[in-house]
Amino acid sequence: MNLFSALSNKRGEKYTLLLALFLIGVSVAFFALLAFYLRIRAKNNLPAAALPWAFWISTAVIITSSATLHWANRLFDQENYKHYRLAVLITFFLGIGFCISQFLGWAELQLSKTFLRGNPTGAFLYVISGLHLLHLLGGLLGLLWLLVQAYRNRSYIDAYVYSLNAPNVLKIRLVTAYWHFLDALWVVLFVFFWIQSW
Repeated sequence: MNLFSALSNKRGEKYTLLLALFLIGVSVAFFALLAFYLRIRAKNNLPAAALPWAFWISTAVIITSSATLHWANRLFDQENYKHYRLAVLITFFLGIGFCISQFLGWAELQLSKTFLRGNPTGAFLYVISGLHLLHLLGGLLGLLWLLVQAYRNRSYIDAYVYSLNAPNVLKIRLVTAYWHFLDALWVVLFVFFWIQSW
């Protein structure tokens, strides 16, 4: 079942609209924070927050996770359920790896004496990356749900019957869309702070 057929029914349209509205709201909130960061920097003539090297790793990991989740969707559509389970599992562990690299990045900031208090630009880096991580935890819960369902329906027949259920396919597509959004959002945030650090 392809993406269009999964989203074309009324339930699909309803949940797709709700997700879209949520993602728009999240985007507006993050861009408002970035605009506030620029205003604070300009008003107080502050140096930019330096990006920790671990955030480069975070970026590579989350981009890779989007690729593996895209691969998982293709495998699901091709009825290759065994490798679909593997691809979702890899994506989940890459998501865990992203979280770990974020904590390592915050540890780097601490070592460089960039703290949440006393450094407005550094505080923004903590807050914005922390808010993104909080949203990513929701994505991890979605991936965990996909994993549980995939391993609960391990036999080909069970997986095939599962794939014929439009609400099941819809959930896979919505989790995928949310994860890709988080990937794109992180890349935008990372590039923003990278350019600011020049």
